[in-house]
This record gives sequence, structure tokens and C-alpha cells, in this order.
Amino acid sequence: MREEDLFVFGTDLEWDTIKSNHYLDRGKDIAIQAPYANDTWRLGSWDV
Repeated sequence: MREEDLFVFGTDLEWDTIKSNHYLDRGKDIAIQAPYANDTWRLGSWDV
């Protein structure tokens, strides 16, 4: 990786409540997790 480039990584976390009167007798809390990584190359005035 070059010094002028940018690399970012982390985790996106969310907590939601699912409610359904057809399948659940009450609301259920769920945690949604998704890792991410972003590698940005800087080429002159361009970010790729």
C-alpha cells in the first residue's frame, strides 16, 4: 500500500426490533453486524 492511499476497515452494527403478527407472538430484538473494508487509491486528482 502506498503512503498517499487510504485504507479503512471496521464493523457496522445495528439493533432492530422485528414485529410480525403472522409469524411472531411478540417483537424480537436482533443485532445486525457487517464488516467492511474500503481501499481508496489516490492517483493525481482522482480518488479510485
